[in-house]
Amino acid sequence: MVFDLTKNQSKEENKDISFEKTEEIGILARNKWGTTELNKVSYNGRDPVYDLRNWSPEGKMKKGITLTDQTLENLLIVLKAHLEGVIPTEEKEDTEESDISAHLPEDF
Repeated sequence: MVFDLTKNQSKEENKDISFEKTEEIGILARNKWGTTELNKVSYNGRDPVYDLRNWSPEGKMKKGITLTDQTLENLLIVLKAHLEGVIPTEEKEDTEESDISAHLPEDF
């Protein structure tokens, strides 16, 4: 069973996404279809997040991911450990309440 939490949203609401590149950090790859870039991007006027995404030559967004500061920091730790061949000896789950957020629609 799949929960569809978008039933009360019009299709127009889903399309209205504004974005602004607030910081261009680096171009990771180029090909005939465009570039793969790491930028800081503000979506719909919110605080900027790290954005790793493909961009067309015309500047249109393609597939990508967004990362909070904490998620990017975690990714860097994991990549550094992986590249150095470090194998974790103990897994810890240290999650504070402030790290977890869930939002239910008002009419849920």
